[in-house]
Amino acid sequence: MKSKNYNKFITEQKEYFNEHLKNNFQQTWDDSIWYGGIHGSGWLSSRTNRIDFNFSEIRRMKGLDDIEIDEIYQEFIKAFLIVSYRNSNQSASPQKLKAEYLILKRWYSALKLTNLEKNLKVHPCFLSTEILYKAFEILKENSSPINLPDHIGSMIRIQNLLNNYNFTEGDLEFDVKAKY
Repeated sequence: MKSKNYNKFITEQKEYFNEHLKNNFQQTWDDSIWYGGIHGSGWLSSRTNRIDFNFSEIRRMKGLDDIEIDEIYQEFIKAFLIVSYRNSNQSASPQKLKAEYLILKRWYSALKLTNLEKNLKVHPCFLSTEILYKAFEILKENSSPINLPDHIGSMIRIQNLLNNYNFTEGDLEFDVKAKY
């Protein structure tokens, strides 16, 4: 496990949050729910819809069982939202971040199912191409074909960002062709 790279990733995003985002934001890094959209503040505010980022659980997602999310993975999702926001020149909408957040929850579900079967830990460092494909198959069965190209694009974008940080056991190589 490449824990040194992972810890660096988390620390970097947490520091950025504390230095640049928390002053105008009503939630803290440690909160289990961040609010976006019309109920959001600072970097997660927008004039449309109410958007909740509940990091502690998966509830009512098509094709997934309701489960609690380990604290380590919750922190990973938060860190990813920060890096995604940063990489968009601080212009990512809460809606875009929500789409990525939902993908990361799907990855967690697949990771948990797969790694518990293999008696492995459920940690973001153990994300693999196999996990991503499992998550995609469940998503494909439970999503409209019209939305699949957007989901595929989000998965590839997330994977590429994570590969840059080099903390998974191997490079993530999810690649599904779709017509937009």
